[in-house]
Amino acid sequence: MLDFYNKRGEKIPFKRIVIPVGALFVPSLVNKAVFEMAKRSSFSRKKENIYNSFLGRVNYIAKGEGTPVLLIHDTFKSGGAWEWDMNIDYLAQKHRVYALDLPGYGLSQKPWTVYTAYDYTRLIKDFCRDVIKEKAYGIASGNSAAFLIQAAYLHRDLFHRLIVISPTGVSEKGIMNEKRRRLLSSSVVGTSIYTMAVSKDSLREFLETEVFYNKNNVTREVVGTCHFYAHAGGERGKHAFASHVSGYLKTGILVSFRELDIPILTVWGEKNRFNPVRNVNILEALCPERKFAIFEETRMLPHYENADGFNILAEEFFEE
Repeated sequence: MLDFYNKRGEKIPFKRIVIPVGALFVPSLVNKAVFEMAKRSSFSRKKENIYNSFLGRVNYIAKGEGTPVLLIHDTFKSGGAWEWDMNIDYLAQKHRVYALDLPGYGLSQKPWTVYTAYDYTRLIKDFCRDVIKEKAYGIASGNSAAFLIQAAYLHRDLFHRLIVISPTGVSEKGIMNEKRRRLLSSSVVGTSIYTMAVSKDSLREFLETEVFYNKNNVTREVVGTCHFYAHAGGERGKHAFASHVSGYLKTGILVSFRELDIPILTVWGEKNRFNPVRNVNILEALCPERKFAIFEETRMLPHYENADGFNILAEEFFEE
């Protein structure tokens, strides 16, 4: 089912929802100095809670009371629970909100391992069973939206409803490149590439061109937070980065999306370059009875760029 909403939150009877927007070999000593400076950054965030998972310690925020909501960030470089900064307080007014840093990201442990879509799907299941301990609402973006769909499909007792934001696994092919992963995980070359990829200049360019449509969202605080998240734990963040860019976090969702017997709201950023909005047409054709929302003038994080519209839409969906 498809609806439209304008800036004031008024429903418009159209076919589709459109919600408007309110140097390679760096010496190892230099790499170490970069990581140490990031650790001393004023943007460091307090560790809230720890869950000991099979992938190591998972840092998570828990706030509010009510039916639980699980928030899972995307897996791009510098990803973390900061992605939900514009949503947690609103949702926590009526819900117990959990926002975690996936292993390999943010303030969670970053073990030297090969990260896979299967591992993160299993982690979602374990976190729900061990920490939340009751049926929840789930919201996730990008690759993590695909993990959330798979977890809900494999374990039907975990979730009441899902909101998936620009989920991957619709049309792209999940081809894994082991040679690339090994190179990017290596001590010298991999560390140097990662250091450059998560420098402040590189992160700012990435945020301005890929993550956000409105460059005003790329503030000094956001860049600083991403820089800190990417460097927390030193160079070990390169292993999740290597798995991400080498295709290990891809999983197809078409079968799971079609066969899941719980309500799903799919949200997309109209200007998403990495995962273009045309993919929503595939899901709509597959399941025309489901709900779809396209947010104008947003890219990878419509829930951040148009938080007011997203928060209201999410709460309305949960209350149906």
